[in-house]
Amino acid sequence: MTAEAIICIESWTLYSQQYTQKKFFDRYIALRKPCVIRGYTDVSVRMEDLVAAAGNETVQVEKRFSSEECFGQNRTTARQILMTVREFVEKISAGQKDGEMLYLSTQQYEPTEHEGYSNPFQTPCRQLLATKKIPDSLPWAGNLCLESCNLWMGLSKDGSSSGLHHDYHDNFYILLQGRKQFRLYSPDTAP
Repeated sequence: MTAEAIICIESWTLYSQQYTQKKFFDRYIALRKPCVIRGYTDVSVRMEDLVAAAGNETVQVEKRFSSEECFGQNRTTARQILMTVREFVEKISAGQKDGEMLYLSTQQYEPTEHEGYSNPFQTPCRQLLATKKIPDSLPWAGNLCLESCNLWMGLSKDGSSSGLHHDYHDNFYILLQGRKQFRLYSPDTAP
């Protein structure tokens, strides 16, 4: 198979007659086979919800230097800025050019001594969970342990890319607004 090959991704409809957690696990998760999940409507987060839940919390925001650059560059002091969730939302909601240079992604976290573990819900997901805007588990995931819950958000009139990368953990990606295109490559296409 070449990298140019296009393979249709199967769809799985939740709550249909064919749906069971075991069937979903056996057909997709156990095989690490991608699919599109349809019928999940339990999450609806608006900008107002995000600001109400976590507006005063500080987050790490990636800054790119031009709209031609991809997001997902190495975190450096020049590329990462701190701001409140409210400030970030205001910048991307205004549609200003500087808003297109900002991207909210995975938050780095250091557990405190008394925690002894890393909480999978970081800001702003932790606050969205506390206000019941997002669930603590997904109905199709069964007994899988959640490694992390992240919110990725940005603004781009012309589209942007996070660049080609490999995620070490399996992902459930829930699109709240806008559109997202994925290009998936089989491991056997790597050089």
